[in-house]
Amino acid sequence: MNGAIATNRFGLGATPLEIEKASESPIEYVLAQMKPISFDKVYSSQSIALKMQHFRKGTSEASKDEARKFRQATYRQLSLATLNNAISSKQPFMWRLLDFFSNHFSVTAQGAYLTAISPTLEREAIAPNLLGKFSDMLLSVSRHPAMLIYLNNEKSYGKNSQLGKKGKGLNENLAREILELHTLGVKGGFTQSDVLALANGISGWSIRVPQIAEPELFYFRKAGHEPNEQTLLGHLFSQKDEKQGEAMLRYIAAQPATAKFISEKLVKHFVSDTPPPALLEQVQQTWLKTEGDLKAVYHALVTHPHAWFDTLEKFKTPREFLISTYRGIGLSSIKEGFAMRSLTEMGQAPFKAGSPAGYEDSEDFWNSGYGLIARANWLTSLRINLEFEIPELANRLLGSTLSEHTRMLVSRAESRERAFALLFMSPEFMRR
Repeated sequence: MNGAIATNRFGLGATPLEIEKASESPIEYVLAQMKPISFDKVYSSQSIALKMQHFRKGTSEASKDEARKFRQATYRQLSLATLNNAISSKQPFMWRLLDFFSNHFSVTAQGAYLTAISPTLEREAIAPNLLGKFSDMLLSVSRHPAMLIYLNNEKSYGKNSQLGKKGKGLNENLAREILELHTLGVKGGFTQSDVLALANGISGWSIRVPQIAEPELFYFRKAGHEPNEQTLLGHLFSQKDEKQGEAMLRYIAAQPATAKFISEKLVKHFVSDTPPPALLEQVQQTWLKTEGDLKAVYHALVTHPHAWFDTLEKFKTPREFLISTYRGIGLSSIKEGFAMRSLTEMGQAPFKAGSPAGYEDSEDFWNSGYGLIARANWLTSLRINLEFEIPELANRLLGSTLSEHTRMLVSRAESRERAFALLFMSPEFMRR
């Protein structure tokens, strides 16, 4: 166990002096980071909705143009803030966890409303619940306006509800993705009747017209809720109104299939695309014993010896590559235009996965000829001061994981620029 693993596998890449500090007690170094993280409150989903409502009242081309600029500026500003927090953080383990769950509960910034509001999901529903119960995170995400709109639940009405009897229909999208992607997994044993039952249970879960006096956009539209009891996974739910959907979500969150699916996904994200069975078992059993206490689950992951093997098996995503490069050269922030252009060109623009499944998290997807060329081109586009000694930097960023081959290539490079590229395109830096 060493500082290089602590800072790269469990963090977001070492800063020049971080490995030395982490090496004193690697496990404790990671665990000590498990404290809440927060954002500057530039915008909330409600304030964004109020602003957009104001723009909708205007009919001129100038007003429409202003609205478009606001949506794009909000998307970019909030996305950049998360990125820069990750780059500069002294709690990179927590920001990695935020990235993981933000991708797990993926929403895509598409269309007018979602472009502006998508980045608020991780701020308002995920970050506050990172160290709590998974069931609370699931409930918070499922009630968030970005998720409700992205998966069309804001206009989902049971056929026997007041609105349903007037011809308004039921939408199964959110219910299906909750079961297939957010909890049980595609092999979790649910059927189409379970999808329908959950869709009925959360029918009427919608958003209100934004009002200054109402801090939440979530709104339970009773006239759209299916009034009957529902049977989900063989369990009868007879609760009334909003309580029915809430009880169903908490029941799903407690299922062994949910523990298995998310534990495996978490271990794969941090450790290996083919994770050690003993590690999987410990994380999964901890989830079950603690009823999805995420802090305990992370502790089980970080303290298991099989999480600390020396081989580097996870290939960095473009986002991880960018963040770890900036951390590695001692920069604390990236400029907005360059950040968005860089991530787009490398294939991982914020909130643009285009699917509720989120971006892929495996080497098979990211380690391609095109992907490597995009990263190499990005490195050459960096405008940085190369006064630091690159062979020395290699030792500071990679520690004991630095191979003799890479050490030799970097030290014998014909130019500083070439040495820089060889270091940051090395297998040891590209993997964690």
